Amino acid sequence: MNKKKLLSLIITISFIIVSCESYKKESSFVVKCNQLKTIQGLTTLNGTKFTGSCEVEGDDSGIAIVYAVKSFKKGVPHGVHKRYYYPTNKFDYVGYRKKGHIHGPYTKYYQNGNIMITGQFKKGLYSGEWMFYDEQGKLLEERRHGVDGSEIIGQRKTYSENPIEIE
Repeated sequence: MNKKKLLSLIITISFIIVSCESYKKESSFVVKCNQLKTIQGLTTLNGTKFTGSCEVEGDDSGIAIVYAVKSFKKGVPHGVHKRYYYPTNKFDYVGYRKKGHIHGPYTKYYQNGNIMITGQFKKGLYSGEWMFYDEQGKLLEERRHGVDGSEIIGQRKTYSENPIEIE
């Protein structure tokens, strides 16, 4: 293979990798979520499909939340989604959406800042290894999920007597 073809191949592969991971980038265009309208799963700002992020402030579903960030691309959830505890401003969770689906790394935290759950989603389904911790950071359980999102039987490793439920 000559040098030009090799260089072209490397550039093409690099572009594909970067574009596949684009959902992990935060948008610099941020508005308040109450400025947006969502109808039948499509989010708009002033009648135009919204691309950017929005912030929610205040209490959210009974959990003391100072704010949350949600990202969109062409009106569909896409990009970083994160929520913070009030008044500490520590993360409640950090996750991502890709073309509307929960996708990519996900981490849920306790109010003290320690990790509660960490794992991966693929097109809205649990994928691969998921780890569960107690409030002090001790590993309680490991679970493996197959391509259909279901837990792989016999792959669970439990380090605690208390079973963990996924919400």
